[in-house]
Amino acid sequence: MSIVLGNIIAVSVFLRKRKLRTRTTYFLVNLAFSDIIVGSVGIPSFIYILANSVEFPSFVYILWNTIDVFGATASIWHLMMISIERFYAVGWPFLHRISSKKPYFCLIALVWSLSVALCGITVTEASRWPYYTLFVSVVSFLWPLSVIIVVYIVMFIIASKSVHHNHRQAQGAEKETRIAKAILLVIGCFLVAWGPFFGLNFAYWACHTCVDIKYEVILAFKVLQYSSSLANPVIYTLRLPGCYQAFMEMYGHWLSVKSLII
Repeated sequence: MSIVLGNIIAVSVFLRKRKLRTRTTYFLVNLAFSDIIVGSVGIPSFIYILANSVEFPSFVYILWNTIDVFGATASIWHLMMISIERFYAVGWPFLHRISSKKPYFCLIALVWSLSVALCGITVTEASRWPYYTLFVSVVSFLWPLSVIIVVYIVMFIIASKSVHHNHRQAQGAEKETRIAKAILLVIGCFLVAWGPFFGLNFAYWACHTCVDIKYEVILAFKVLQYSSSLANPVIYTLRLPGCYQAFMEMYGHWLSVKSLII
């Protein structure tokens, strides 16, 4: 419930405050929507499976597995697109400011289409393919992660060089880099939350007979995985420039009234 509420609040802040409607927030809003789906469908399905010992091929189990793949793919691919957008903003600030919004909407549509396509594979015979786990792990995690790492390394090199050359350009780059650092924190939380689970997937694919996975370990990794959906709106609010002020403008009065009642 906290995941759904937190992300709904984040979306409302982004959409209600015009100054926050940037190209970056287009992706963040969609990232929040993917977290809402995880919180409203994925986690309740997972809890139901644990409480009732549901196994494959139950509908609830298939639903949970599908949403799991969907959530992971949508999240990290949106983060990859945000990283590329930040790279564009830091490297080519003028072109970034005058660029059309249409390409961004096309990229968002591409992310959702890819996420739907991958989670659709989980309900077909293709999911029985020996390399299925490896394929999903590479497409949903390893490849976008590699792009993010390369993009951020190059971006911070460009930002550091601009500081020494053009003071006016450096000010713009500093602002864009500050936003990029906030996004980097979101990415870091995602890696901490999802990294162990995908690492387990790789290990199991490499040698499923020699990997003894304890039930408690899987449960701990899943809880850690879902925690990123709760952490994201908190990071948006506290670290993105202007977001906390907008949040307090919209909900500060409600929070103060609630504290008085308590």
